Amino acid sequence: LPDEMELHPAAVLAEIMVKPKTHKTAVIDGARALAVMGEYAAEYASDALGQLVNRGDPDARFEIIRAIQRVGPRSADKTAPALAIAVIDDDLGTPFLRYQAALALEV
Repeated sequence: LPDEMELHPAAVLAEIMVKPKTHKTAVIDGARALAVMGEYAAEYASDALGQLVNRGDPDARFEIIRAIQRVGPRSADKTAPALAIAVIDDDLGTPFLRYQAALALEV
């Protein structure tokens, strides 16, 4: 991706993903696209990823956590608090999701 764009694709995806009525598949596909963008998405999508970690369907949450892992440490300030909650709160997900959130905190 170019270093600078007028409107970054990660920003567009993030804006769509955090809308309350966004369909699960749109969130999953958006998270996968952000994961492919990796560190280039950090500046534009970290806030949205942090908001979505503990919201919605477990499948979507798994893809969000995976995207955070791929975006890397540049997203830590926006995502680490939500990931920490995902690790310790039994009501927010399965043991597998909590494990993945813990792995994302190690990145």
